[in-house]
Amino acid sequence: MSIELVAFDLDGTILENGDTIADECLAAIRAVRDAGVRCVINSGRSTDFQAELLVRHDVLLCFDALIGDERWVQLVDHESGRGGRPELRPLEPWNSDVQRRWTALEPMAEQWCRRLEDQSAGRGWSCRPSDPRAGRARGMWWLTFQSAEQALELLDWLEPRLAGGPLAANCNGTIVHIYDRACDKGTTLLALSRHFGVAAQDVLAFGDNFNDKPMLDGRYGFAAATVANADPAVQEWVRCTGGPVAGRACGAGVADVLTDVAAPRSIRDRPAGVGIRPRPGS
Repeated sequence: MSIELVAFDLDGTILENGDTIADECLAAIRAVRDAGVRCVINSGRSTDFQAELLVRHDVLLCFDALIGDERWVQLVDHESGRGGRPELRPLEPWNSDVQRRWTALEPMAEQWCRRLEDQSAGRGWSCRPSDPRAGRARGMWWLTFQSAEQALELLDWLEPRLAGGPLAANCNGTIVHIYDRACDKGTTLLALSRHFGVAAQDVLAFGDNFNDKPMLDGRYGFAAATVANADPAVQEWVRCTGGPVAGRACGAGVADVLTDVAAPRSIRDRPAGVGIRPRPGS
């Protein structure tokens, strides 16, 4: 394995308790960055949240891009960050294309959201739909259920009905998202890696939940890794690609994988062709 870019999910992967990245995870990210490997966040969280989080942990300059809401890409302008906080600039034409497609698909997504509400009511469950303005801004509609089990059952009802169409759905905890099939964590990461000139097989993706599947199950050729707290199904996807499942949870597990797979000090102990490939000029 020769890694040129590492993509990190946030919640449950490097982010703990909604606001903390462990010190050993931060150290591992800095070491990988110092070795010349690009780092990006790929999360359902907004890029504003991500930027504030990374500034607070003093690692924003370790990252080259932030993927927010699983589809919007903001590039970190390192030149503007000399002596201060770097600016973020959108990846174009990707972001504009995402917005254009969603404008056309949003009415259909709203209809499916209403049908999912009806299915929930028919089972005697209550749920909370997304605010239309928030859905428009984020490029998806979603429903929040009372339990993860309810969300998964209704996702099982919805997915075959969306198959073959322009919309897709996923589940993250108690939330079911309905979104443009062309914009998930996998397709967006693929577009970003191509922007940086990095081949898919040289990308390592970390995730822990069902919405991470497109970047973990091998469909786009990424290397994959996960952590001990990941859902068993997620761990199985990663194992099927030959990727590592860390023995520890969250950031500690990420640090372990980065040390074993990509940390500079471990390269000398591996066969030729395995480890980090620094980007040109690093």
